[in-house]
Amino acid sequence: MKHLTLLFFVLIVLSSCSNDDGDSQFSGDLVGAWVGTELTYQGTAESSLQGFPITTNFEGEAYDMTSTITFNESPNTVVSEGAYSLKFTYNFNGVSKTEFIEDVQFLENGTWEVDGNTLIINNNGQESMADILFLTEDKLVVEINQVEETEVDGLTVIATIKSIATFKR
Repeated sequence: MKHLTLLFFVLIVLSSCSNDDGDSQFSGDLVGAWVGTELTYQGTAESSLQGFPITTNFEGEAYDMTSTITFNESPNTVVSEGAYSLKFTYNFNGVSKTEFIEDVQFLENGTWEVDGNTLIINNNGQESMADILFLTEDKLVVEINQVEETEVDGLTVIATIKSIATFKR
């Protein structure tokens, strides 16, 4: 069970990229400083052990958020500071377990661009994408969807993760 906790921690830390075709509302400018106010995760992790499938559902909710992201222009750089704690609940084999994970970073520093409603962040050659669902002068909501494949203790795990992050000025 200790390895599963480590696995889910790794999956949460990895969940900062993707795209989706959600509805969006744009009337503001992304440039400037944004303070994190809400962050939720949900998804599944799938693997197999000795030929038997294993599926685990999970969800998470951030608390004690001190995360800020600042979008600068000319050049388009993004700076992320602060962290958050995460209440992470997963169901495995009919048993629900809740973990509390401290000091999680939201985003790495890098460069940014917007293509339609997709926010693209590049950090050391690694591209991350998020759909901008809502953008006004004082509120930003992004949705991050991704599929991650990782290996833990010889098991290949495929995680499907959806995150929604809300920021204010």
